[in-house]
Amino acid sequence: LGYPENKDQIVSAMTSGKFYATTGVELSSIAVSGDTITVTAKKELNWKSIIGPDISFQPIDNAFQYMVRFPAGASYLRIECTDTSTSAEDRLNTFGHYPKAWTQAFWPIMN
Repeated sequence: LGYPENKDQIVSAMTSGKFYATTGVELSSIAVSGDTITVTAKKELNWKSIIGPDISFQPIDNAFQYMVRFPAGASYLRIECTDTSTSAEDRLNTFGHYPKAWTQAFWPIMN
């Protein structure tokens, strides 16, 4: 994932949904291929997917990459990752919480 370098690139990324939220965790890539979403980070993280309409989780710990297939019948899918290796002192900038990142929701394509 490249970082936008000017206002026009920021607006373009936000308009097209090509961004993620973070409190310090850096992602390397987000890729979609068919019904599979793959997110890669710059270090090992703890991952989970949040799948709606009924909230369900598919957790995996200590991995650089997380891959999940969009389940049949799900209305959306969002991926979160948390850096639990961060020291208490380093968590002061995130109000005592572990740094995390989360994708925007992915929605199924209706045919």
